[in-house]
Amino acid sequence: MIRLPAPSAVRGLLVSVALLAFLVAIVSPSQVRAAASGKVTVRAPGLSTVQAPISLTDGSLPTSGTAECDDGTEVDAFSLEAVLDAAQSDKPNALQWDDARYVDVDRRGTGKLRLTIEDVKSGDAIYYYCGTTTYFEMGSTTLRFTTDPGVTIGEAKSAVAVEVSASKAKIKAGEQVTFRGKVSGVPTGNSVSYRWSINGVVEPNSDSLIFTHKFEEQGNFSVILTATIDGTTDSGSNGTTLQVGKAKESKKKRKGGGNEDDGEAAGTYTPPPDYGYESSNPGGVSGGTGTGNPGGTNPPASAATPPTEEPIEPVDDGLETITGELVSSTAPAATIDPSIPGSPDALQDGATASGGTLLPREAWVVLGLLALFGFGVLAERRGSRLG
Repeated sequence: MIRLPAPSAVRGLLVSVALLAFLVAIVSPSQVRAAASGKVTVRAPGLSTVQAPISLTDGSLPTSGTAECDDGTEVDAFSLEAVLDAAQSDKPNALQWDDARYVDVDRRGTGKLRLTIEDVKSGDAIYYYCGTTTYFEMGSTTLRFTTDPGVTIGEAKSAVAVEVSASKAKIKAGEQVTFRGKVSGVPTGNSVSYRWSINGVVEPNSDSLIFTHKFEEQGNFSVILTATIDGTTDSGSNGTTLQVGKAKESKKKRKGGGNEDDGEAAGTYTPPPDYGYESSNPGGVSGGTGTGNPGGTNPPASAATPPTEEPIEPVDDGLETITGELVSSTAPAATIDPSIPGSPDALQDGATASGGTLLPREAWVVLGLLALFGFGVLAERRGSRLG
């Protein structure tokens, strides 16, 4: 007769098995994770699945000095550059790292440590392996891996070259400039998209190699052309700097029109009348009036009609007209000398008082002789009476 174990014993056995399974599930993976194999996996850029595991322990890599593990043991160190060179030698067409823009080193958990190609070639970035753990160091940065780490090659450097020229290097605000781009290095059969930007702001409708823009404000402006091969991230850019000065001041206007610095006459001109006299200006008629620019071209003077003199009707002023010969046409005008006090105004040069008639000098002589003759006759008569 077979005796079965007591139910309590069975239950205890089942509990033990369950605990063992739980411990295996927790401990075994951690033990596996901690057992890094001392390899660094180099991956191709983008969506490519090409990769190459490079061993740090098989002696195929050149060393780059030594490093110290946590327990004080010294081990060989290998530069990141040596690891990438080994991967490129393994798969030269897919893992060309020296033509890349950067490389991304794995971190624990998520994220990448991005290094430039110059950082890689400096030799400061190294890997070393301490039993079950792989380390990465660069300067003050140390990364510890309990699984095999990796490094991803970044995008390749662009072969697209861009040149930009401007119609003017210096302008005034309110003026426009035309920019022209030249692109090379684009593989045959590929199309290219263009984008112009001013001080980092992409300009609308700027999808060609020729771009014209009007600058309304003064200052310095950076104009950049970016050319991208369609369907790729391969692009190139270049630009130029433009200096925009203060806007030009508007020109002052003269009266009657015309700009201050114009050579053309914009005003009007009225020529002087031509009375048939000889002009003192041998170059033409002078003395006209107008509002035009003296430096401009005036319209030709037209023939002027002399003014018509109306006949003067005689006026009867009640005075008697005396005729005689004018002895001298250059005789001085009559003057009045009020210098004799108490006497009436003296008349000089045969003039009469205001409103009188001017007599010739000879008439005064005749009158004087007649007066003397009269005085002589009167004196003779008086003497005869006295005798």
